[in-house]
Amino acid sequence: MKFAVLHKSDFNIVFPDDIYVFRIDATGYSEIFSSLYDLWRRICSDCIPLVYEDLFVFGLSIFAIDKRMGRNLSKDNWTREISVQLPVHNTVLWNNTIPLLNTMLSFLTGDKWDVQFYETGEKYSIQPIKHYKHIDATKYQSVCLFSGGLDSLCGAIKLVEEGQSLILLGHNEYPKLREKQHHMADVIENHYEGQSIRFFDFSANARAPFRPDGYLNSSENTCRSRSLLFLTAAVSIAGIIGEGTKVYIPENGFISINVPLTASRQGSCSTRTTHPYFLSCFSQLLQMLSIKHEIVNPFQFLTKREVVETVQNTATFQELYPLTISCSHPCNGRWKRLSSPSNCGYCYPCLIRKASLIGLDSDSTTYNPFKYSSIEELLATSAISASDIKALIAALHRYKGCNDNMLLRLIRATGPVSEENINKHLRVYKSTMEDVSQLLLKEIGYSE
Repeated sequence: MKFAVLHKSDFNIVFPDDIYVFRIDATGYSEIFSSLYDLWRRICSDCIPLVYEDLFVFGLSIFAIDKRMGRNLSKDNWTREISVQLPVHNTVLWNNTIPLLNTMLSFLTGDKWDVQFYETGEKYSIQPIKHYKHIDATKYQSVCLFSGGLDSLCGAIKLVEEGQSLILLGHNEYPKLREKQHHMADVIENHYEGQSIRFFDFSANARAPFRPDGYLNSSENTCRSRSLLFLTAAVSIAGIIGEGTKVYIPENGFISINVPLTASRQGSCSTRTTHPYFLSCFSQLLQMLSIKHEIVNPFQFLTKREVVETVQNTATFQELYPLTISCSHPCNGRWKRLSSPSNCGYCYPCLIRKASLIGLDSDSTTYNPFKYSSIEELLATSAISASDIKALIAALHRYKGCNDNMLLRLIRATGPVSEENINKHLRVYKSTMEDVSQLLLKEIGYSE
């Protein structure tokens, strides 16, 4: 399927009838929209450098296409073939990146991408408005992605414990999560009064694209490109702070590599949002664009339990970790009039979360299971919601029957990884599975 993204000044460009069009206009109606440009205006004394603008528009456009083209439109109900024309201010610079971009995007989303660029004169970032209260970006040393999950909380605490002044950046997916993110950021700021800590969030979304015969009536809920949107936004903020500003994306190494629990989960359930190969490709893209910011996952070689252990003795962690959201469906509880967003306690991310907290005296998290009161009760049913715990048990059974060479093959199958670090990934995988084994013994008395 073919797409084009048009800036406001390019709306008069006529494309062939088989191309779906997204318009992007920071000041008016458009199919792609984001609040990030408002944030730029608050912390930048001038328009941001055009290459940063192009980078974010690229990430935003890929995110929009990923959300608005359902996988059911593809021949195999998964792998989409996507061609897209995107606006940039320097086609010579960006054209050199096309082979890398197609490889990176195909790895990230599991689709076949064909990215092309055309030159635009439009500036998405608008000159600052005088009545906006300007925020001095030079007070901050780095940018840390802040999703409201357990890893991102631990990452933020670790960095401020090291003495860094941070901008915490969140993607505003729904209001209740935004409230939690703001509250957690406020608590962190209050606990570390001598440092500059500021939380910013931005929204990004897309309406259906159109062509002469109508709108594309489709949507997709897997959205594996979300991390690309997040990173391009964070890099634009880092660019405002100054050259060399680091961008941190905290994610434990087990989920980062994300070995599929079973052979049937190699598609939709095995995302690659922080896989080291994707982050390496993204870093290479920045280098090709002469954007000098390092992308760092500080927890790449740690299990989630070890991530927790780095900060679990701090008062900030003890106060905030029960509020973090790890759940894959955090709003389902609303159907039972339960507080949302909340953790269900039996989906895959919740189970890994529980395994990471078994070293605490007790887990103070409130779990709101949507229908079943315990994992044991859930396992006795044939409910779809039991699929994660059953798959985790199957993965543990496979792990117990594998030697290191077999496990290394599973890790390599997730994507290219550095042979220099392969044994570190193996240690993380094995240690996490041992934590999972302890959890299942505790929760349901299961032992292999």
